[in-house]
Amino acid sequence: MEEIRTSEKLEQEILEDARRKAERILKGAEKSIGEIEAEWKKKEDAFLADMEKELEERKKRIQQEISSSIPLEMKRMELRILNEKFETFLQKFFEELTDEEFTSLIRSRLAQVGSFFQGKPLFLMYNGLSQVESLVRSILPGISIVSIKKGGPPRGVRIQSEDGTVQYRITVTELMEEVIQRYRREVFEALFPAMKG
Repeated sequence: MEEIRTSEKLEQEILEDARRKAERILKGAEKSIGEIEAEWKKKEDAFLADMEKELEERKKRIQQEISSSIPLEMKRMELRILNEKFETFLQKFFEELTDEEFTSLIRSRLAQVGSFFQGKPLFLMYNGLSQVESLVRSILPGISIVSIKKGGPPRGVRIQSEDGTVQYRITVTELMEEVIQRYRREVFEALFPAMKG
């Protein structure tokens, strides 16, 4: 009977010892897991802080790019609108010139190229002008005009030698281009004084 109790007691001691060891192992494991979790949390927090910082920097860069590009884009849009108004003004100005005013403008330009057509039979095409034949004959006396045709817009005169080797055209389009190339700034500033400087 004594032996049975002793073996039971021994078994209990072994189980108790095993239980204590298991508890120590579990506590150690819990401690290790806690340390790993704490370390992981620390790394995660650092990573999130870095990401947040990087996102803030990106956001600032994008805001700076946007805030610097918006005024520039607004300026471009404003200039595009003003340029359209400028070209519309020129178009309207040349289209509304009286016959006499328009003839005076193109007379000097035709006179500059008259020598190229001297002695050559011509084809003459015009739009938005009256007495175009007398104008050309006054600049090129003794010229032979093969045909005179009324053409489509823009307003102006087109001259071509019969053999096609020499051509000249002076229309609203060319006059506008001349003003844009030579006097753009002056006309632009006169039309839009706020844009000066």
